[in-house]
Amino acid sequence: MDALWHTVQDVEDLLASGGDVLWVLFGVAFLLWWLILDRLWYFYGPHHYQKDLHLQKELETYSPEEALWLRRQWLSEARQLSNRGLMAIKGLIQICPLLGLLGTITGMIEVFESLSITGSNSARALSSGIAHATLPTMSGLVIALSGYYFVTLFEHRARKENLTLREHLMLPEHLQHRL
Repeated sequence: MDALWHTVQDVEDLLASGGDVLWVLFGVAFLLWWLILDRLWYFYGPHHYQKDLHLQKELETYSPEEALWLRRQWLSEARQLSNRGLMAIKGLIQICPLLGLLGTITGMIEVFESLSITGSNSARALSSGIAHATLPTMSGLVIALSGYYFVTLFEHRARKENLTLREHLMLPEHLQHRL
């Protein structure tokens, strides 16, 4: 329990030393990871979306045009479900480094303001302030890099599953080019 308390205290110290922008970055990271966990649950969870193969036999009862329409419908649904949330994840990934840079700039402004008010020319005070000011940039980059890995993974997985579904539908050769 004591280790948990120290960890919470360390996170609070980090957020306090990084400035207000670090709190915004924390909120963006929370939203980003919420979306990533949703996609992980979708792709790797027990209720993963797949059309049953018995639907293939059901297609034989329809006319070729109706069967083609159903195949297109199933592929479209699968594509939409597998790509859901990816644009939001990409947008949040792009925002993180920019927020980090904003935090660094505001931190540097605060450092130079405090140095001008105190009249101190101490290199130690300047380097300490710069170190605190760069925390948001580092945090934004770490969040973005971790999210970028998952968005690449999800895009690959979605593409692979859409191709697999297309193969499972076993389209007749003369209809393959229409999907």
